[in-house]
Amino acid sequence: GWTTIYCGEANAFEASGLQPACVYRFRVRALASGHVGAWSSPLLCTTDAADTTQRVSFSQLAVHEVLGEGAFSIVYRGECAGSVVAIKKLKYQQMDSETMDKFAKELAIISRVRHRNVVSFIGAVTEQPNLCVLTEYMARGSMHD
Repeated sequence: GWTTIYCGEANAFEASGLQPACVYRFRVRALASGHVGAWSSPLLCTTDAADTTQRVSFSQLAVHEVLGEGAFSIVYRGECAGSVVAIKKLKYQQMDSETMDKFAKELAIISRVRHRNVVSFIGAVTEQPNLCVLTEYMARGSMHD
């Protein structure tokens, strides 16, 4: 179904609180001199893959010891806003716009994952050369410990 988000006179509208990396359909209709026009065809709007509320500046992080290393990243114990976090810093920092778009889409996906057996996504640094993913810190080590 459709939800009315605004009813009145306007030349433009803005919607907030939308989920990242989603496609929304909108319809509008004219209201002139008390007469209501027909609904428009659905207008498609795609939201940005990067959720700006979860972006973190690298300067907000305190990076501590290395916890582990993989082919594409190094994981550090660190702090962000007074909380202990795991900071996964990508080894390859120079990305073209297409690769950055893929990184942003990946962030949008992992930011929505909620499961008791998966570490929680906290945020991301999307500024090159400090691309990082912040997750919940597991004080007892990895699954292999």
